[in-house]
This record gives sequence, C-alpha cells and structure tokens, in this order.
Amino acid sequence: MHTKEKLFRILCKQKQGKCECGNANYLFFEFAHYNRLTKYRTRNGKIIGFNRLHLKQMKNELGKGRFLCKLCHRMETTKEYENTSLDALERHANLAKTAELGSKICTGYFHSGTALSPREFYNNHSRCKNCYYYDIYRRVRNKRDYINNIKIELGMCQFCSLPVRDNYTYFEFDHIDPTNKFKKVSELHKYKTSTIDIEIKKCQLLCADCHFKKTHPHFCGLS
Repeated sequence: MHTKEKLFRILCKQKQGKCECGNANYLFFEFAHYNRLTKYRTRNGKIIGFNRLHLKQMKNELGKGRFLCKLCHRMETTKEYENTSLDALERHANLAKTAELGSKICTGYFHSGTALSPREFYNNHSRCKNCYYYDIYRRVRNKRDYINNIKIELGMCQFCSLPVRDNYTYFEFDHIDPTNKFKKVSELHKYKTSTIDIEIKKCQLLCADCHFKKTHPHFCGLS
C-alpha cells in the first residue's frame, strides 16, 4: 500500500489517542467495524480489509468503526463469533424442520435416518444440504477449538510471558523458520489435526503485539 495510506492510518490512530480500554500504544491499533456486515466489499462481494483500501475508500470507511488495540479487537471478534455460532445452530435447526419428506435417507446431524425429497440433497451426497453445511460448520468450529486449546496448554507468550487465559484469540503461532512454513496455523481448520500438530511444532506462541514487533521491526523502530 502507498505511503499516503499508511500515513493516513497513523494520523487517524493518533487522533483517536486511546483504545476503549485506555491503551494508548496506537501503533498496534486495528480498525474494528461496529457491524461486520458493513465492511467494504468489491462489486463481486469480496471483503477488503481496512489496511488494503485506497485513501478515498479509507475515509469513507472511518464512520463505520473505530480503532481498537489488538487485544480488544480480538476479544470483540470472539464474542461476535460465539453469537454468530449460536445463531447458525438455531437457523440450521429451524431449516431442518421445514425439509420436504421423500424417499432418500439422510445420514446427517439433523435428519439421520429420515427419508427426504431428493431435492433436499446435492448429487451423490448422503446428507441433505442443511446437514451438509452444518457438518462443515461443526468441523471448522472443532478445529478452531482444538487450536485454541493448544494455545492454553502452551500457557504464555514466548517473548513477554503474557499468560493465555480466555484471551487466547490474542495469541498467534509464529513460524520460527518462515521458509519451512506450509500455511498459517489459523488457516488449517479444514485440515486433519495431525497436519495442525506438525505445523504448530514449527512455531512459537506469541501475543499479537510481540508477533507484530517481530514481523515488522522497522515499522516499530526496533531495527
């Protein structure tokens, strides 16, 4: 991104001064939307993060949110995710009640053993569409929980010793040797737990601030 966008972001953070929690270290602030549904999207519906917007787009986006420290931003996102998860479960359960009965047996979470209309299925699937998508949602959630539990077991940031409690989303896995990196651990929720374990062994656990300092030392004035 061009220098003018970076400078604009820094000036906006300085102007705000503090996070809602009182943290005044604005270099580590992130833009947080009041409502995720209002995030900037391209014509084809792709969401573009605040830091990747052009100057004019940034100025238009400012009214949709404010800057938070990394901890507050992640805690807010976690709360939103939990609420969304509960909404998703309720939505899938309600959709399951309206499924059309028929002759094809579903093996999914909601309709296991129930004969539904073939229209309720994708081709060659043994689960109806609703159960299929819910099973994907459950697998992703279970993998995220698995990764977060490992963070709790590791206990703290390897740089500043900040302990991991219910703030686990504030912690990130940093690859010690970036050339040996397969994927970000946070992107492995569709892979087997064995793959996740292998990737985590290449990493050290850092809080978001320490991870940012290590990754961007020039930006933080550390080198």
